[in-house]
Amino acid sequence: MSSPSCTLIHVIFGWLQVGEVIAAGQVKSPRRLHRHPHAMVSGIVRSELGQRLENNNTLYIPRPKLSFWPEIDGFGTFGPFFSNDGDDPRRLSEPEQKLPSQWRVPSFFSTLSNMGKQPAPQGTEWYPRRRGPGQEFVLHTGGCEREVEKWLERLFETAAATISRNRSHEHPR
Repeated sequence: MSSPSCTLIHVIFGWLQVGEVIAAGQVKSPRRLHRHPHAMVSGIVRSELGQRLENNNTLYIPRPKLSFWPEIDGFGTFGPFFSNDGDDPRRLSEPEQKLPSQWRVPSFFSTLSNMGKQPAPQGTEWYPRRRGPGQEFVLHTGGCEREVEKWLERLFETAAATISRNRSHEHPR
């Protein structure tokens, strides 16, 4: 008897549209944020910062609502994701690859921070390989705002449809 296979993939877990940036390493954090992990210089933060040449400890404060979809909060997490859905825009891992670190994303993703040296985009798609850990990435949208906006609309519509589809399969109580 064989055990079920497990597919590891990288997906977009949530979102935060930046409303305010606070360089915590250079200015005193506002009082309302004094309990935030990056505002409290804990041993973990001190250890991480000690390995860097400069203190780049930064707080990203979300907008109250998304600029392109004002009914949605400026931050949150997405609902269920089905790993066999290769067309879901939340999926970063290339569907045909065995390694979750091999991504297939729109070419504007090539401006992502924390990605290191990567190949150039090929037309409308980019095939980077994510090396090492990564929790949050910053996408600089200068010059490609319309493409990003279209992709984000599809991302949120897909996530909303997934949630609706899951709810339609629930049994009444």
